[in-house]
Amino acid sequence: MRVVNYNYIPPGTYSFRVVACNNDGVWNDTGAKIDFNVLPFFWQTVSFRVLAWVLMVAASGGIVWFDTRRRMRRKLERIEHQRDIERERARIAQDITMILAHI
Repeated sequence: MRVVNYNYIPPGTYSFRVVACNNDGVWNDTGAKIDFNVLPFFWQTVSFRVLAWVLMVAASGGIVWFDTRRRMRRKLERIEHQRDIERERARIAQDITMILAHI
């Protein structure tokens, strides 16, 4: 048999050595050697992991920023609404005072 299969070899540099015998049972002591590199998938690279981390931090920061902005906008709307109510109350009180002053 002249085939070798490996299910998974992690990224890195490897040397594959083979020592075999012929049909007469004589072994080759020196064997054969081949050096090879297994390259990582793009998601296994350091640059991808750093980029993914930066994007996660940026997304988290963006979510917090948008949520804070939304809350502040709601709070400002409530304050403006309350101010409008106070103005209307002050106007009504002034109208009542003027009406009572004419009586």
